[in-house]
Amino acid sequence: MKISIIVPIYNMEKYLKRSLDSLVAQTFSNLEIILVDDGSTDSSYLICSEYEKNDDRIILIHKENGGLSSARNAGLERATGDYIGFMDSDDYILKDMYEYLFQIYEETKADIICCGISRVYTERGKTYNTRSFSGIQIYSKQEALYRFQLNNDIGCAAWNKIFRKDVVKNLVFEPYRRLEDSRYVCKAIMNSENIAYGADIKYIYEIRNGSITRSGFDERSYDILNVTDANYNDFVSCKCKNFNPEIGRILWYIVFVNEMIMRCGNDMKIVYKTQNLLKKNWRAIKQNEDIKLIQKVQLRILSCNYNLYKYAYCWYCFFSGKK
Repeated sequence: MKISIIVPIYNMEKYLKRSLDSLVAQTFSNLEIILVDDGSTDSSYLICSEYEKNDDRIILIHKENGGLSSARNAGLERATGDYIGFMDSDDYILKDMYEYLFQIYEETKADIICCGISRVYTERGKTYNTRSFSGIQIYSKQEALYRFQLNNDIGCAAWNKIFRKDVVKNLVFEPYRRLEDSRYVCKAIMNSENIAYGADIKYIYEIRNGSITRSGFDERSYDILNVTDANYNDFVSCKCKNFNPEIGRILWYIVFVNEMIMRCGNDMKIVYKTQNLLKKNWRAIKQNEDIKLIQKVQLRILSCNYNLYKYAYCWYCFFSGKK
């Protein structure tokens, strides 16, 4: 089996070598490494050129700047692997990540295979891991959509996963400026039959001030809602009888509310809409065993008193190191 790894790159000279070193050193060697320089103005392209000279698995694409989705789509056009994976150029991976995913493939033959991730908040020195169980879980499409909507286990990122090429051959990254991964992953799950999640942490995702997810509140943030509504419509069309699609929609609306709080935004229409959704679906939320008690308390506070929730969330982010 060959795995194609697509790495979009834009002005990442400070972190790029660490990322590429972790990729070329993989114990699973049957990789096709596609580096897409998206019009960098620093030395990123020169760094990629040096790696291309020294490793015949590397394909280097240089294009005009078009954004993350455009760069990934350019890589998808060139990918020839049996499975497709993605990596961000400022993150890094453990040396056995793709060997681990391959081992899960041999055991499960799943259409999508995921591994655990570690989120590192560099300025505060805080680390949060996704591991909530050990071993491997296998989900049906409906189960995977449900857990994806809860942002539980499977998660919304593309970079801790590999996708069977037949599943994603007609998919592209849509030109959203936030949560473009989430839209792609949702469509991939819709095309799949089963998804395997290995709990071992193999991908290290760094969050720094100045990154897209940490920048100020602006029009890009509204793509969180646009993607959420698109994914919600897909979930409804799947007719998952045992799962309530409203819960996942609410949780992703709260992602927007939280970002608005931390980035000094002020759209009370969305706050009121979220509060109404919470009140309407509170019984289902209360009975849902996959939502932790502390999270239910947070949701209850938001549904009743936005100002109190705002204060509590800011306090939580400060003391947890996420601010």
